[in-house]
Amino acid sequence: MALSPELITNVEDVLRYSLRRKFQTYNPEPSKMPFHTRLLGKDRVALFSFIHSLNTNFGTSIFEPVALAISSSSFLSAESSHKAGEHISSEAQKAIQEITDLKTAKPNVGSFKEFKRTLLEWVAVTLAVNPTADVQSLIAIPYNPYEPEPYNRWTMKGMLDLNNELKVADEFWDFLGCADTYKDLLDVFERIGIELRGEIDNYFARYNQQ
Repeated sequence: MALSPELITNVEDVLRYSLRRKFQTYNPEPSKMPFHTRLLGKDRVALFSFIHSLNTNFGTSIFEPVALAISSSSFLSAESSHKAGEHISSEAQKAIQEITDLKTAKPNVGSFKEFKRTLLEWVAVTLAVNPTADVQSLIAIPYNPYEPEPYNRWTMKGMLDLNNELKVADEFWDFLGCADTYKDLLDVFERIGIELRGEIDNYFARYNQQ
């Protein structure tokens, strides 16, 4: 097992708190979807709306605190929303501009141009403070929506250094922890989902009583 018992407990607490907090603060309005509500029922529409809302902040409310908990046990220090610095030289800005113009000659890169620019700016502001720092900046994608197929990386080819600037699913979580962290984490999510299933069902069942 990659995750220690203490870390598993920590992650479980994060999941319980995040879901229960969402139940307390979330206020769906199924009446705004009258056709869906009449066809599927208020509880199902409320569930759909809840999942959509949860997806929009899953990163900050669940993935981020879980990642912080795991990385805190593996690295000397770990921070959430760390500010790398404020100052960037004109020479660095010019170099960043030249790099992203070059890379975006590739088609279908979408928003990865801005991701690349952000990575370069993080490096630049860090080195402005400490020119000898060993800096590694990367983009993390917490799961692969294409499973069991490999993650579709072709849109990023030529924009990102795929070996050093991108980590997807197990690459990311195992990097924060150790081998099999991703697998253990999925088991924790499943276990908490089963544990809270009654609370979840009761929460959405009340919409059919309105």
